[in-house]
Amino acid sequence: MLVKVRYGESQKYVKVAETEEGYERYITFLQKVIEKLGLPLQSELHLTDESGTEVDADVFEELLQAGNLTVKVSTGRSSVVLQNVSHTLLESDVSDTSFSVTSASSSAVSDSSESRIVLERDSGVKRVHADRESAKEMVRDVLQSKLGGEKILQEYATTKTLMDGTRRQMVNLLVADMIEVHGRIPPTHVREKCALGIITLFPCLRDPYSKNGYEHYYDADGGSGYLAWRIKTVQRNTAVQC
Repeated sequence: MLVKVRYGESQKYVKVAETEEGYERYITFLQKVIEKLGLPLQSELHLTDESGTEVDADVFEELLQAGNLTVKVSTGRSSVVLQNVSHTLLESDVSDTSFSVTSASSSAVSDSSESRIVLERDSGVKRVHADRESAKEMVRDVLQSKLGGEKILQEYATTKTLMDGTRRQMVNLLVADMIEVHGRIPPTHVREKCALGIITLFPCLRDPYSKNGYEHYYDADGGSGYLAWRIKTVQRNTAVQC
């Protein structure tokens, strides 16, 4: 037997299995409702019929057998309406609009774990996008403010790549700015942001075979990459001068 479930704007079927003794246990049915709707596992459901009379484990099976049962399932924050669909209805047309479900709250919003996961994923995507845009603008601003930077931007716009000499010049300008702003030892997150900004501003410079695509400019795990090597060179030259 199927029970039609409507929770907020969501509508699903929950199967009530038949056994040799009748139907599956009441607690099993409640667990299926929680799982189907994506409710938190600790949710406490309260079942009542249309008159508001409580429907518990003792009478649930008898009410199902009687047919034409509408059960209201409530939680602390929202409500679910259930309506059983008999075998004869299923054989004719389970989608018949005459078997509509009464909504206990048409504006109720599902507070399911699935919804929270979607929101968290969307938030993470937005955060990553914001980080990339911030890194790209940082690199662009540095190049536009340094002598020779505009030439680098123009070369990429024309050729969609950078010659080795132009790439070295870009790295030198970016490292010079990092050291000017952050000192002789720029923080790791600044180096990573700079590397991310390079491949975001110049997508064709991205390495498709590395984890983040920018490890050839800076790899925090190995302390390598064009930016890291240039920083070490500047540090050595500064030490010699001192």
